Amino acid sequence: MTNKELLSQTISWLRFPLMVGVVLIHNNMTTINIQGQEIDYSGITWYADTIYLFREVISRISVPLFFFISGFLFFYNTEFNIGKYREKLKKRIHTLLIPYIVWNFVGFLILLIKVHPLMAKTFPSLADYHIGIDTFFASFWSISLSADETIRGTYFPINSPLWFIRDLIIAAVLSPIIYQAIKKYGSITLSIAGILWMTNGFGYLEEPQTNCLNTLFFFPLGAYFSIHHIDFIAVIRKIKPILIAYPILAIIDMAYRNDSAFHLYAHNLCILTGIAVAISIAAWLIESGKTRPDRFLTNGSFFIYVLHILFIQYITKAIIMALHPQSPYLLIAVFFAVPVITIAICLMIYHVMSRTMPTITKIISGGR
Repeated sequence: MTNKELLSQTISWLRFPLMVGVVLIHNNMTTINIQGQEIDYSGITWYADTIYLFREVISRISVPLFFFISGFLFFYNTEFNIGKYREKLKKRIHTLLIPYIVWNFVGFLILLIKVHPLMAKTFPSLADYHIGIDTFFASFWSISLSADETIRGTYFPINSPLWFIRDLIIAAVLSPIIYQAIKKYGSITLSIAGILWMTNGFGYLEEPQTNCLNTLFFFPLGAYFSIHHIDFIAVIRKIKPILIAYPILAIIDMAYRNDSAFHLYAHNLCILTGIAVAISIAAWLIESGKTRPDRFLTNGSFFIYVLHILFIQYITKAIIMALHPQSPYLLIAVFFAVPVITIAICLMIYHVMSRTMPTITKIISGGR
């Protein structure tokens, strides 16, 4: 297998497990509000430790690594110029902009259903929510629906995970600046971006606004390897201690999660190390012949991305209302069952749509 083939297959294979990580992040089972009653499971220590490990440690590599891959692929095998810039922007109208508009519009339609008077008992927190033309436009950029559990603050569009696509669109528009900054001042650019990311903008940014720092650092980092024709798999493989360092950092991340000053650096260092480990393991699995990218799972990952947030919380609530779990073992089983069910539903919808309406499916999934 050539280095180019290994690189391509590694990137393709990573898409599905990274998307599983995104779903795990959005499966919040620490505190859950059901019919106005808040259920708090955070006091069950080792259960809280387990879900923190999977949600906030292991899965947190997903978004930065997606940005890294996006930056790498954007400039891959490209002599960047005005013509190529226009070509890439035109392509991203189909791969990013159209799906972004479509799926946020779906999110807005769901909001209209939620605020309808007939749904007042089902969504009491939104009973008095007023929707105007400003709400419609805000839905496609940054909307505040503090009463709606799918929206955390004012950084996200109405289909909240699509902030990633929005930021990718911005990065694509600004790509000539990114290209020049990396081409001429790569080390300086990445040093500044890396410090800002590591320190949360020197402490001036808080969640969810810190998400922009993922774009600012990891997209250019991927671009650096691509623009300078560096095989990042080969580079990572030279860093042997990461396989030992990562589990140690993961333990430190968990142990000091209530120490805000120290934890920030431990957590971000854990993410950096975790990214390297994920790439290294994926490349090893592929090169050794133990696995290959599955086309259905790779293409279906986008449907998981745009659909899961629309109903995952209701699956969680339905299972908890049915089982009333109190045992830590049952809670952990529910924690993992919810993403499995959610992903299965998304893939089933993708399979049916791709068979019955392939053209529409291709359009709304960006040609994937």
